Amino acid sequence: VCASSMGEFLKPENWERHTFAVPCLALYAENPMEDPNVEENLRKEFPDLTFAKWYDTGHFLMMEKPERFNAVLQDFLDTTR
Repeated sequence: VCASSMGEFLKPENWERHTFAVPCLALYAENPMEDPNVEENLRKEFPDLTFAKWYDTGHFLMMEKPERFNAVLQDFLDTTR
């Protein structure tokens, strides 16, 4: 599985950019290693993007702030039905 996965990862045709016309939710925790243009780059592929960055959590924001995460997710689901 690993060899197959890496083989597909290295194929140039698998790196073509596409646009997905579906609602998309991206919740990010602050990360100093993150590309500063992450939101802009995501919007190129997901024009109907809801983006939020949280500065008071670590990587596992859904576990660290479950009530807040669930509220944001529920609101997103309610508005995309």
